[in-house]
Formats: sequence, C-alpha cells, structure tokens
Amino acid sequence: RDSKFQCGGSLISDRYVVTAAHCFNSNNKWKLNFVRLGEWDLDASPDCKVDSAGELRCNELHQDFGVSKIIMHEEFSHSDRKKQNDIAILKLDGQAPTTRSIAPICVPTQEMVDGLDIERTRFDVAGWGLTEERVKSKRKLKVDLPGQGISSCMKAFRVDSSFFTDSQLCVGGEKGKDSCRGDSGGPLMAVMRNRWHLVGVVSFGSYYCGTKDVPAIYTRVGSYLGWVAGKIELESRGD
Repeated sequence: RDSKFQCGGSLISDRYVVTAAHCFNSNNKWKLNFVRLGEWDLDASPDCKVDSAGELRCNELHQDFGVSKIIMHEEFSHSDRKKQNDIAILKLDGQAPTTRSIAPICVPTQEMVDGLDIERTRFDVAGWGLTEERVKSKRKLKVDLPGQGISSCMKAFRVDSSFFTDSQLCVGGEKGKDSCRGDSGGPLMAVMRNRWHLVGVVSFGSYYCGTKDVPAIYTRVGSYLGWVAGKIELESRGD
C-alpha cells in the first residue's frame, strides 16, 4: 500500500529524531512505516532546483529508515487536551549519514535556553502541513513567526493560567503565517550563536490556522533536555 506523510520531526543525531507524542495515538488508523530524511519535494526524486546562474542542481536521493523504538514521554496522555509533555523520540534502525540535505539540528544547552527571550525572538517552523489552500504542501515550506508571552495563548484559547505550563511555548499570531495540520512534531527553530537550534516541537493550534492574534503551542525542548539525554543514554547502553 502507498505510504503518506503524516508528521514532522527533527534529526538530533545519527540515530535519533525528536517529534510530538500525539503523532502516535493508538486510535490512529495509520501506523508508522518509516522516517524519511533529506526530502524536500514529495513529487520529485531527486529534488532539483535551478540556481541563480541558471544551472540545475540536484540533491542526493532521500533516505528512508525504519524505527526500532518509539519513546514517548511517560507523562503524556492522549486524552489531555492541554497536550502537556507532547514529546517523543524515535530511534532509527540504522545510522543516518550527513549529506548536503541530511544533517542533525543543534540542540541548545541549558544556558542557551535560559538566556532566550521568547518575546523578542523570531522563530522558523518548517513542514509539509496544510497551506492557505487547505491542502498539504508537496514541498517543505518554512515560515518565520514571532515569540509571544503565554498570556497571548491564554487569551486566544480562552483558558486560565493553569492550562499551560512553562514547558510550552506560545508562538505566532500573524495573519496567514502559522504551522497547521500535518506539521505536528516538526521543528520550531531559532538562530543562536550563529547556528540553527531546535527550540520547540509543533504541538497544537487553532482549527483555523493563520488566524490573526491566535498563536500556536509548541513543546519547549529546553524543558526536556535531561529527559532526551537520559533516554538516549539508556538506549546507547543497550546497543
């Protein structure tokens, strides 16, 4: 049977991908077949673009990896509409190479996380989710979004301060620019020390993506640095 793209993720080493726990609901009618790395245009193989000099440049073919283990956060619950602890790690069944189109994203240190002023930072989010035409994109797109105080999301979702935790980020709220269905699990990125770093994981937002003054919620990766490192260390001992 044909496979179809369902969620995004971020390669953080040659064996591990960070994504959203809600992508693996046991009630889903689909199951994870593989993780694809180095993809851009779902309709092209290989991916090619004409450069500024008019030359056709093509990337290496994408690579598909099976998943030997799905490690969901122990305190995530599919029935929790707050989507707290919405983070998971995928262990690939082989080592991902580093190529022009495949490379791990940097994970920030605790010091970098603590020094990040969310409300003064613009972030990029990337994925193949729904566009303004309400169809999933065939090409990976990215959009830059402003960080917001959590009060902006409390107002947008009409909830009180107990709904969200410090482990969630509120980002977006500009008309026509947002993550949307199909982007779940994908990266929220920021440039720190001249390199792109993984700051968040796409978790949830409004049904009407890209609505002015309605940001989306992202799992704050900085709150789970110890959890991620601990799980990878445990797995490494078993290899």
